[in-house]
Amino acid sequence: MEIRRLPPALRPRSLKPTRTRFTAAGCLVLAGAGLVVPTLPPVRAPIQQVANPQALARDARLVTAAAAGLGSWVRAQLHHDITAGWPALEMLKNPQSVSQMSSADLAGMAHRILHDPAIPAPVKSHALLQIATAHGTEAGAIDGIVSRTGDGNLLVKALQRQDRKQYVALLSATQPKRGDWSSWDGYMDRATDTRVADGTRVETYIDGPAAFQAEYDAIDHARRFVNLSIYIFNSDKTGWDYAQHLADAAARGVQVRVMVDDYGSRFGAGNPVDPNLYKFMQSHGVKLVKIQDGPMFLNLSHRKILVTDDGQPGSGIVGFTGGMNIADWHADSWHDVFCRLQGPGATDLDQLFLAQWQQAGQAPPAAEAPQPTFPGGSPVRVVGHQGGHDINMKLAYMRAIDTSSKSIDIADPYFTDADVFNHLVQA
Repeated sequence: MEIRRLPPALRPRSLKPTRTRFTAAGCLVLAGAGLVVPTLPPVRAPIQQVANPQALARDARLVTAAAAGLGSWVRAQLHHDITAGWPALEMLKNPQSVSQMSSADLAGMAHRILHDPAIPAPVKSHALLQIATAHGTEAGAIDGIVSRTGDGNLLVKALQRQDRKQYVALLSATQPKRGDWSSWDGYMDRATDTRVADGTRVETYIDGPAAFQAEYDAIDHARRFVNLSIYIFNSDKTGWDYAQHLADAAARGVQVRVMVDDYGSRFGAGNPVDPNLYKFMQSHGVKLVKIQDGPMFLNLSHRKILVTDDGQPGSGIVGFTGGMNIADWHADSWHDVFCRLQGPGATDLDQLFLAQWQQAGQAPPAAEAPQPTFPGGSPVRVVGHQGGHDINMKLAYMRAIDTSSKSIDIADPYFTDADVFNHLVQA
């Protein structure tokens, strides 16, 4: 296995990763979202040299309060986990009803049983195997449930000898063969609950100048709506330019919806965003929602999604996704990729946005009409990932690695996942 590093001129600035959860989206193969987030910048001055000791004291109080809040949250979770296992066992007595539950609901049931200490180990083991195979015995069906428990390794360890032997045998029987991609779509359908969008027109943009210009063109031509979900919306020149395009669209009657990750825009850029940026957009009619992180920043929205109507009579839409935040360094100096979708893939991207918009407590607009396919278009699968609830992107990476037979090419600034690395080593 050969790992090549980008030359310094093309390498992103050094960022230290920290383990966390993300909500992300990717246009499979063409674009994806990173799995780490930069930590807070280090304090470089001794405390006695801090210019504003009151601000330092305030920050210390906030950290203390956050830690206390996390403790309360953990205690509540533990109390819930250790008292909810037995009702879940009762539900397993109706296999037909269980088989109709969603992967997320089944994973929640497994989580409660797994963490209930009052359930005897043999009973727990058999119940967990029953839940893992509720949607079938194919690898995709099993992974789609187990991966959503948040602690799949613990689930496997909780299986006793015979149940674990059966579990391993089921997964081994449906492992992909090198070079045989016939099972790829079936696995992805079940594991990630996504579908292939055939006939999608795809354009790729390498680096910021081309990507941002394409986004500005789409926003400027929109007549009905603009939907934007972003991790970092910086208040630098690029941020203000982007905000102006959004404000202009809202001023001419376009419905503009913006979701920004509160943590990403406060700390991800190294400096907190200027609140006047948000006020400017809102004063021009932009509907702006801050996605709040969970306890101690454990659930971040790392998505970069833009969907607009195509500005033409009818109901055509265009969608964008990739790795670029709204900031000067992405517009000018970082090496990254973005893609533009038209057709069914754009619809899937918009549905991903609207689902998160509704989760944020906002009323969803009327659904867009199904998009026509383009002759000569590509099959595209839009894979969404919600932090703390699934590992969809990771499952896609590992399955693709396990299926490859000739070569694997990866370009990623944040290569920290041990499981993905181990699959590469085995390949």
